[in-house]
Amino acid sequence: MPLDPDDSRPPYQQVNSALRASILTKQPGFETGDKLPSGPELARHFGVARGTVDKALDLLRVEGMIVTRQGSGSFIRERLSRPVGLRPHLEAPSSSSR
Repeated sequence: MPLDPDDSRPPYQQVNSALRASILTKQPGFETGDKLPSGPELARHFGVARGTVDKALDLLRVEGMIVTRQGSGSFIRERLSRPVGLRPHLEAPSSSSR
């Protein structure tokens, strides 16, 4: 699945967005506890360099969506109470704003 050449975002952000969407929509293989494909596999899948995938995975780690275990790989973390989202504007308003 090559990236969209018309997308103005850098490739690592496109890869990050695609992986985030798969995680948030719980696509097969992207559910809590599932191991992500390896860096080289993701690089082949998206048609990008390994460094691009590493940067995209770093963002997912910072966002708290995945955890990486040395020598084991990267795994999907359990969702937090507040979604890290594709649609933050759809979140329910907090009780303090009512």
